[in-house]
Amino acid sequence: MATLCASVTGTAAWTIDRAWMEDGLGRDLKERNPSLPVGAVACPAGIKIVEGATFQCTVEMEGV
Repeated sequence: MATLCASVTGTAAWTIDRAWMEDGLGRDLKERNPSLPVGAVACPAGIKIVEGATFQCTVEMEGV
């Protein structure tokens, strides 16, 4: 399991842009591990910006 952290600022009325998070996570994994077969990335929708909140995304990888 890999853990990545992101800092997002805004107000509690805002939600995280799911497509932006998925794209950034996939790109980051590929840059850190060029030989890693990264496939689709899926993050939950509707995540509100709340201090200290966490959430999980799923990444498809060949052979895993």
